[in-house]
Amino acid sequence: MRANDLSDQQLVEGCLRNEPRCEEALYARFSGRMYAICLRYARHHLEAQDLLQDGFIKVFEKLSSFRLEGSLEGWVRRIMVHTAINQYRKKAFQNERFGYEELPESPVAP
Repeated sequence: MRANDLSDQQLVEGCLRNEPRCEEALYARFSGRMYAICLRYARHHLEAQDLLQDGFIKVFEKLSSFRLEGSLEGWVRRIMVHTAINQYRKKAFQNERFGYEELPESPVAP
């Protein structure tokens, strides 16, 4: 059986056994859709890629807490959205704390 043909349950169980083909299959199955979600929260593609990477790290770290009662895609999506929101809050806090302001898109006349 190919890794792409695995059910969500088989995929999760394989990832929990640290099987690289299952980990790659999980990433391949959801990375495109999750990247699109990350783009909604990011200012540019590089930031979206960082969010995607951070989100998948959390997915793999927390996979043992996934209960097979719901949708795996929904669970992964929730982690991605929370990762993006937390990153936004962190940046907003840093900007507020250190007095950084967003620069305008166009130059301001003197």
